[in-house]
Amino acid sequence: GDTYMVLELLYGMMLPSGNDAATMIAEIGGCMVKAKQDSNIDITLFEDEEWLSQAIKEGPTVGYYIREMNRLGKIVGLLDTNLVNPHGLSNRSSHSTAYDLAKLCTYSMKNPIFRKIVNTQ
Repeated sequence: GDTYMVLELLYGMMLPSGNDAATMIAEIGGCMVKAKQDSNIDITLFEDEEWLSQAIKEGPTVGYYIREMNRLGKIVGLLDTNLVNPHGLSNRSSHSTAYDLAKLCTYSMKNPIFRKIVNTQ
């Protein structure tokens, strides 16, 4: 029943036990991807916490997020990476390479919010 801001969840993902934060971000992100794909859903609904909470309860949205992350990964050059869950826990279908992870880090460091989070001690 706790409520967190997305920024707090991003910081939570940096913790060794941040799998729940990663899953929640994927659920929110999945709702956004689904809304973008459904022409009848207004993206401004995400400002309404009650609507977002209901959207998450109505059905699994993590799959939308995972597909979008894999699609975006290919765009930024992650050619040997396949994500199957939001937290990276072991799964035979989930894989990446050190080269792709280095590319991802280089790309991510261009984002000032990401840089601030990963530089937190």
